[in-house]
Amino acid sequence: MDELFCEDWILYDKVYNTYNTKDATTNSHFPDILAESKQVRVFGTKQQIKELEKDFNIKDAYTFEIEKEGSFHYKAEDNIIIKQTLKDYKRIYLKRDKQPLIFRIK
Repeated sequence: MDELFCEDWILYDKVYNTYNTKDATTNSHFPDILAESKQVRVFGTKQQIKELEKDFNIKDAYTFEIEKEGSFHYKAEDNIIIKQTLKDYKRIYLKRDKQPLIFRIK
C-alpha cells in the first residue's frame, strides 16, 4: 500500500459566523459578524491529495503528523492524540475502499 499522508488546508474561501460581543464601558452585549477562513483536513496518498488540490482554493497547507522530539512544535501529549487520530483516519480510509478523506475542521 502507498504511504498515507494528512494535511490541513486553510482556504481563501471565507465563512461568516455571528457572535456576541460585550462592550466594556456600557456592559452591554451586541451581535457582530466575523469572517473566518475555512479549514479542511485531507487524508490519503500523495497522488490522491494532489488530485484534491485542484478542487480547492488553498491559501496555506500544513502537514498533520507526529512531531519529532526536539522540534519546535513537539509535545508528547499532542503526539499521543495525533497518533490515535491518524490511526482512526486510516481505519475510515480502508473502510471507504481507499477513497481520500476530507474533514471540515473549522
